[in-house]
Formats: sequence, structure tokens, C-alpha cells
Amino acid sequence: MNHIPNNKPFQSGQDERRNINGRPRKLKTILTGYGLTPSQTTELINEMMMHTERELLFILNSDDATIFETTIASALIKGKTKGSLYALDTILNRSQGLPKQTNDIAIENKLISVSLNLEPS
Repeated sequence: MNHIPNNKPFQSGQDERRNINGRPRKLKTILTGYGLTPSQTTELINEMMMHTERELLFILNSDDATIFETTIASALIKGKTKGSLYALDTILNRSQGLPKQTNDIAIENKLISVSLNLEPS
């Protein structure tokens, strides 16, 4: 028995609840062809991590560098001056993905005995 009011199965043929046209197309802009692919992004970040501080400062102060390059260079330089690995950790997690995590779970098996006396007292 169906307890939800007005919950009827789809009817064959025309039904106003059915989306006949399917999922709408993904919106694409004019700038779609100018972006970096995920592999190019990863390669660029890996290359920038191998630069010296002088080279990163050159990229940071360059007018020809992209915003992506200057952002990565700024994060790497700031992390170095603070002595923190947070910026490097964040960049690697976003480009490579989080490391695989495993959890060990131990469950104890306990025997529970239930008895039921149905004799009248």
C-alpha cells in the first residue's frame, strides 16, 4: 500500500512529470579553448616547484606571466619565507589529489545468549 499521497507510477507515452528532452547541455563559454587541461596544470605546478626563489620572484614580477603562474609562485614564496609546508601541501593536494587513506577497524565478536521461557507460571 502506497502511503505517499499522489505518488503514482509513470504512465507509458506522454506524462507531464517525465523529462523527454533529457539533461540540458553543459554551458560552454567562448574562453573554453584557452584553459589548461588537468594534466597541463599538474605539469606546470610540478615545474614551478622545482624553480629557485629568484626564478619564482622573476615570474611573480613579470607582466607576461598568467595569474595562475603568479598565484602559484606567490604561494610557494610565502610558504618558504614563513617556513611552512601548508602552501606546498595545499598545492599538491589540489593538483595531485589527496593521498589514499586507510582505516583499520577491529570489531569484537561477542556471543549473546537470549532465552525465553513460555511456560505459564
